[in-house]
Amino acid sequence: MPAARRRANHNCSTPGWGCGACADPAGGCYVGSWSTTDPALQAWTFSRALTMPGKYTVPNVGVGLVPPGQVIAPPLPPHSAFMSLEMDFDTPHSGNAVAVNVGVHGDLSTDWIFLDPATFGVEKVGNSGLCPFARFNPDDGHYYVAGGGGDIYLARSPNLTIGSWENPPAGPAIEQGCATRAEDCSPGSPVARIADGFYTGYWAAGDDHNDRDFLGNLTDWNFSVNDADVTFNGTHTLFIFGQCAQTAPKNFTGKSGNFYQLGVREGSELEWLASYYAP
Repeated sequence: MPAARRRANHNCSTPGWGCGACADPAGGCYVGSWSTTDPALQAWTFSRALTMPGKYTVPNVGVGLVPPGQVIAPPLPPHSAFMSLEMDFDTPHSGNAVAVNVGVHGDLSTDWIFLDPATFGVEKVGNSGLCPFARFNPDDGHYYVAGGGGDIYLARSPNLTIGSWENPPAGPAIEQGCATRAEDCSPGSPVARIADGFYTGYWAAGDDHNDRDFLGNLTDWNFSVNDADVTFNGTHTLFIFGQCAQTAPKNFTGKSGNFYQLGVREGSELEWLASYYAP
């Protein structure tokens, strides 16, 4: 795939900006969008959905839709979607920034506006909101963002502004895997298995490439739960996240594997996220 169409375009003249991202002082880094009407998923149309200012690196983003007719809380402009951007950049404001889509046609390949990070941004999400997913809940009027590279943290805000974000009352982490060495990580535990009855053929067919060998001793190597995402299949919320040694200390020499875990909960993803803030 051409360099300009990778996960994040690499056009970096400043060393040390890492992970396939762009931090060119002249600008030019962008968030790409791909779309297709081809049922075979062979022909795709590419566009630059959001062009960033100079010195920004954006390895991961999450997008949440905002339903038509929703009353938007000030000081936000009217919008149909919002984007949480994982980033570091050469300004006093560093961490997660946000953008909104001001279009009314449902085309997320255009009409994105990057919001001033001095006023808008995501706070209180672990590890600067690494690999975030984003959702808007019209039932309570809050924007939800979750992400992390060690634990997966959750935060919400009524208007995406700095200072408005809150973690759940019980604490920010919604999944810690075995990183804390405190959970039950035995092969039959909820954290150490693909959810019962869902995609269990993954293990039976051997598609895990023997990663099942790690399930009995996750605490010996697992330092990270990360790259989370969530969806609703009509009856259940499916919460998928990675387990690996990504955040292991530099002196870690043990063997490690990488695989995804799947959590399953009855009801919608919006109900699930809001439940962390229920009294």
